[in-house]
Amino acid sequence: MEVYDINMKASYGIKLFLIFAIVIFARLGLWQADRHREKIALSSFIESQMEKPILDSPDVQDFSFRMIDSEGTYANHYVLVPGRYFQNTEGFSLISLFKPVFSDSYYIIDRGWIPRNFNFDIYEFLKKDNTGSGILLSFENFENNQESEGLLRDNSTIFKTFHPESLKLHFEDSFPTINIEDFVILAGKENKKGTIVADNSEEVVAWWVLPYRDLPHMGYSVTWFGLMLVSIGFFVRLFPSRHQDKK
Repeated sequence: MEVYDINMKASYGIKLFLIFAIVIFARLGLWQADRHREKIALSSFIESQMEKPILDSPDVQDFSFRMIDSEGTYANHYVLVPGRYFQNTEGFSLISLFKPVFSDSYYIIDRGWIPRNFNFDIYEFLKKDNTGSGILLSFENFENNQESEGLLRDNSTIFKTFHPESLKLHFEDSFPTINIEDFVILAGKENKKGTIVADNSEEVVAWWVLPYRDLPHMGYSVTWFGLMLVSIGFFVRLFPSRHQDKK
């Protein structure tokens, strides 16, 4: 009788655990399914924005994910953000300010990748470069990035992370009279496959990858629902086995 009571208590404990697991797996599956629908809607919005004409006026209502290809001028200042790789070679993201010809304001621009041991004059490069081409993203798209402060190293100001608000404050300290919009230009073209053309002799290699594409939320949802079904199967199997043991 004592053994039977112990088995019954163990059975109830397992059943409660399985019920808890079923509920959690179901909620996680629904959450990932909702995330999948949100990503589809966001992806459709991004595609519609990218397909619109090249941005050539400051009067557009929504700059988010709009393409830009404009002549303009770069500010005589730059910062570097480490941790960017090209062909398995670590380097920096070259960040500066760019003012398109159609605007009175400047935009933070990620001009592209440069190697850690770069051996060219960045100020000369920015002075000669008179184009800003890429995609515009709002500061809100980088809200999960950690704040950072610039540190002077080897005559260059280096930020640990790409945090637009921190960068804006830094540039405003250097140029207090200019207006900087809350948008970032990611220079270059989209790299959808995650690989860059191997042969590239440019001093600054420009490309961008949107983090909103190809996220496997539906796969995660299927996994969670599968675990839920497995838990239900174990729960159902407990009933006949325990009932037979009682007989």
